[in-house]
Amino acid sequence: MKRVAFSVLMLAGLVGTLLAQGNTAAASKNAPPAVIDEKAEAEMVKLVNQERAAKGLPELMLDPRLRDTARFHSVYVQGAGQVGYEFPGEPKIHARMGMMNVLEDKAAENVSLAPDIQMAHQHMMSSDVMRDNVLSTTYNRIGIGVLRQGDKLFIVEDFARLLNEQSVEEVEKEVANALNEARRARKTTPLTYVEMASLRKTACDMAAKNKIDPNAAPVSMSNADIHGMNSAAVDARDSMATFTVTFTTFHPNEPPTSVLKDSFEPRYTVVSTGACFERTDSYPQGTYWVTVLLYHRANFR
Repeated sequence: MKRVAFSVLMLAGLVGTLLAQGNTAAASKNAPPAVIDEKAEAEMVKLVNQERAAKGLPELMLDPRLRDTARFHSVYVQGAGQVGYEFPGEPKIHARMGMMNVLEDKAAENVSLAPDIQMAHQHMMSSDVMRDNVLSTTYNRIGIGVLRQGDKLFIVEDFARLLNEQSVEEVEKEVANALNEARRARKTTPLTYVEMASLRKTACDMAAKNKIDPNAAPVSMSNADIHGMNSAAVDARDSMATFTVTFTTFHPNEPPTSVLKDSFEPRYTVVSTGACFERTDSYPQGTYWVTVLLYHRANFR
């Protein structure tokens, strides 16, 4: 799976750089320096999971990458001296998580300023929105960032639903398998899965343009594209009944309804898929770009 070349150490280093810059400015004003409070972070994680346990909810697992995204935002909160969720020059939450190579489809953030962790937690639980984040069944990971400056704490809670990371080969087969599961449920003969190298390029080209293009799939297929078939080059438009669809997804095992609907057609006997994982402006955390080609095998010998 392709990832942008950021790492935990790089973002942690950026947090340190921002802190140093802020503390230099604070020193000129005789203000105390801001420091990361790991003890307070651990205490907040405990308080969040106690709230969830009281409601019979599973605990949220601490993720170091989310902790660093939360710390990153806490520096901006401390610099502004006020609660906020996006400050000038700061990446949005999905982009921050994408910088940490976190594959997620849902994320949320709580922010508080308080003299101690207990008061910060009470403040968050008194807010309908922040309480809902704490008690949500959507998220499975949490990261806490706490900066202490004198008698003030700047607290950020980051929540995310992390997804299983898969190779593009696994994604391509999973999409095909999902279509076949849908066909079996309707008592329709399963499709034969055939690899087609050009479809992966199609998916990556769409990602590079950050645009879904239903007409991007190749219209000609040759032996170089199709493995395990003894065939001459064929034109997908003229010589075969075909259906091509392109889409983005976080869940390869759940193709869009439109794709499932067309996959039920009994005249299609073969499916080929192409996938590409990429971060774009529309999907800063990254997503799978997918191309599906359904066609009839009668023209092959």
